[in-house]
Amino acid sequence: MTTKLTIATVEESPQTGGSGSSFVLSPEQEKVVNHRGGHLQVIACAGAGKTEAISRRVASLILDGAEPSQIIAFTFTDRAAQSLKTRITKRIAEAKGPAFLDRLGPMFVGTIHSYCLRMLQDHVPEFGNFDILDENRLAGLLSREHKRLELSKLGNQHWRPIFDFLRNADVVENELIDGGLMKGTPFGDCYLAFKQTLYRYHFLTYGLLISAAVKALSRLEVANRVRANLRYLIVDEYQDVNPAQEKLISLLAQDPVQLCVVADDDQSIYQWRGSDVSNMLDFRKRYSPATSLTLSVNRRCRPKIISSANAFATSIAPRLTKKMEPHRQPGGPEVHGWAAETDAAEAVTIADTIERLRGEGFRYKDIAILYRSVRTASPPLIEEFKKRDIPFRCAGRTGLFLQPEASALGKLYALLSGNEWKSERYGESQSVDLDDVDHEFAAAFNEGETIPDLRPYLQDWQAMVKDNTAQVNLVRDYYRLLRLVGVNTLDLDDPADSARMGTLARFSQILADFEHVTRRARYVDEQGQQIFRGGQDRGIYFYQRLYNYLQYYALDAYEDFEGEDTFDLDAVDILTVHQSKGLEWPVVFLPSLVEGRFPSRYAGQSQDWLLPESVFPASVRKRYEGSDTEERRLFYVALTRAKDVVYLSRFRRKTNKFKPSPFLLEIVGSDPELAEQLPLPPTFTPSAESGDELPTVSFSELASYEGCPLKYRFSSSLGFQPQLVAELGYGRAIHHILRHIAEATKAKQQLPTLEEVEKVFAKEFYLPFANNAAFHNLLDRARSLVGKYLSDYSGELLRVWETERPFELHLEKGVVNGRADVILDREGGVVGNLGIVDYKTANDAKSDDVFAFQLAIYAAAGRGEGLDVKAAYLHALKESVRKNVPVDNVAISVARKRADTLIEGIVAAEFPPRPELSKCKVCDMRAICKHAQCSKYDL
Repeated sequence: MTTKLTIATVEESPQTGGSGSSFVLSPEQEKVVNHRGGHLQVIACAGAGKTEAISRRVASLILDGAEPSQIIAFTFTDRAAQSLKTRITKRIAEAKGPAFLDRLGPMFVGTIHSYCLRMLQDHVPEFGNFDILDENRLAGLLSREHKRLELSKLGNQHWRPIFDFLRNADVVENELIDGGLMKGTPFGDCYLAFKQTLYRYHFLTYGLLISAAVKALSRLEVANRVRANLRYLIVDEYQDVNPAQEKLISLLAQDPVQLCVVADDDQSIYQWRGSDVSNMLDFRKRYSPATSLTLSVNRRCRPKIISSANAFATSIAPRLTKKMEPHRQPGGPEVHGWAAETDAAEAVTIADTIERLRGEGFRYKDIAILYRSVRTASPPLIEEFKKRDIPFRCAGRTGLFLQPEASALGKLYALLSGNEWKSERYGESQSVDLDDVDHEFAAAFNEGETIPDLRPYLQDWQAMVKDNTAQVNLVRDYYRLLRLVGVNTLDLDDPADSARMGTLARFSQILADFEHVTRRARYVDEQGQQIFRGGQDRGIYFYQRLYNYLQYYALDAYEDFEGEDTFDLDAVDILTVHQSKGLEWPVVFLPSLVEGRFPSRYAGQSQDWLLPESVFPASVRKRYEGSDTEERRLFYVALTRAKDVVYLSRFRRKTNKFKPSPFLLEIVGSDPELAEQLPLPPTFTPSAESGDELPTVSFSELASYEGCPLKYRFSSSLGFQPQLVAELGYGRAIHHILRHIAEATKAKQQLPTLEEVEKVFAKEFYLPFANNAAFHNLLDRARSLVGKYLSDYSGELLRVWETERPFELHLEKGVVNGRADVILDREGGVVGNLGIVDYKTANDAKSDDVFAFQLAIYAAAGRGEGLDVKAAYLHALKESVRKNVPVDNVAISVARKRADTLIEGIVAAEFPPRPELSKCKVCDMRAICKHAQCSKYDL
């Protein structure tokens, strides 16, 4: 979801700190806004107001008559997309009034990955029941498929070949390398088998999401549909796109589409992910004729920060010629270099300075500490903050298993699988017995006191592990364990208890990630037929594989819980420089500027690759391996995050002596002197215009919050994962089948035959977590539901206007989005009159009231777009009964107020429990909730 607070001020905000209408465009920005007729390259220096210029450009296009559906804007992150959408809506509301905002729904503003997913869903229906694998689940899948993929060809160990495979597979996808060209090589054969495996499991990786979209656009019929209404494509942070993304952009930016790219080549810092700065450097050659404009006035930083960054940027090569110009007046130290004797002393001085800054009016959230590597350098600072109760948020500060609760849980699963355990990567493995686990749980969960009933419970669990007839449900069993050790009694209003719950929620994510790929079903080829096979879900081998995942992957891959985000959170940010990209703070500390850390000693080192030189030449390898140039761009980004002052420091010794970073010397001029007290900037008055971004939530999130705000907190805010059941995905599977049937009918303009419907079932029906028996049972049930629908309502298939139609409704408190199952044309026999249909499957947990609420929201959004929505229906597939849902002005007004109230509660972090016996008995969180109304037999 996107309701979480951004971790810092939005980049390139006006000098006032906000994005209100009082912002006056510079002449440079006006040129960007008003450019028409042809491709445009915008060279946007740091802090030069590019987001404002882009938002004004989009608003200007719409005011000139462009339809919102004709505009696509790509951003690098979801956070940046939210910021840009907020500014666009403000500008449109100012010019055309709030009522026009719902017309913006068809406009796409988001990341390239989210666009590709939507494009595939809209135009390549076969991907409608595919899931996207994140890196943790992908690693788990490769571990499961290690033998079938023959990853042992790549190395002798189990996990090392997996890590090497992932690194090389990323390159293949980033560079759009044809896997067939590597056939016959160890990696090439593994990769081709990997792609086939993903398809059987109905999975896509983020890299393959891009390549699948590129492949789809190479089909003329898809390209024509996608580009039919597209006229303006805007790409922010263009310097960070990789070759696959650039190919996608070039396929979209065909005549008459006008491409506008916005970038700063000096801030290209993701070459290790495949980004290619030459896309920006050579843009005008590839997209000739094209106009190039520069935004050079830095509205963010004070003059000395700008002059220091300008001087440093001249050492970056290659680069486009440009120079930042100041806009703000001088004030305070601006750029200050200093040194400490040790890293601990450096932390003390930083903490002292922050406490003094508070006295000058600065809030904690106005301050950031940026590192080249947080995990390497931040521990002394974090310890100092903890001593002084300085609130902070740190991305990637510690491994999850350094927390006592996670360590105890790791030992438990080692015990269950009969293995040793170590809580740190380079620690020594130690044997684990029941006494050890009993003691660890007492220390972690009960202040050292033995937990009643735990020992016999674990003994029963050990026996169950060996029972190959007992199906495992990892998350359910985990929550039952937490209930036994008293987690349900923790007070979520106590920050310490909330942090502990966050750690336990993060551990549930590990179990869910492993379970999702281990219990995942697939299709296999047997004697020329596609046969459904369930995943592994029981026995000692299941637990041994879980242990392997925990000990050799999760131990380093999962970070500790960062804390619950709230809209009024006031905390110091501790980030890597990479994570700080696109953000800004009044005060920035850059500590640990010592030789070997920044620039990194590993930059430019030759790496071992599995890809042959023929597809991955040295010139491309060098881009992934980095160089001093990339480190310089990264340091330039760090400097330009600061608005008022940047403190640059180094320590002289730790266990050995350290030399100063050459970058520090270039900025300061000489090795800085020891200092215990730092100069402060002028007294600070926070901008009154802050937090102006409206939250965007899906309707399913609204419904979840309304059903029980406390459950919503457990799942969305803390991150506890839902339990897996065999029926999971059943409703989605039926929707997918109905969509295929509807799309085929629409394309042929004739009803499908029974044989054609059966072919759709044979090819498209998929349940991710069913075993063989459950699959065939649910398949028969689905055939019956669809058969009833076709028997009673097949005639409406010829009226289908659109399926899986996205909607977005702008409200006073936020934005609600979602997808309608089916929209029918010719409602009441009149062309252009539309009816929205939402399908209810047999096991859908939503009540009819929630469905009616959803349909009213979608009808309001559709009318806001200008669609003539005349009716809405709730279709119960099991009973083959259709109910008319009111979507008149009164119903819509009530729905809008209801949604606003719910969004207001989410933003205010109001999470009261709403226990009801019927709900609690089926709630995934019932075992860890102190308010659950159910007996122990329902846990």
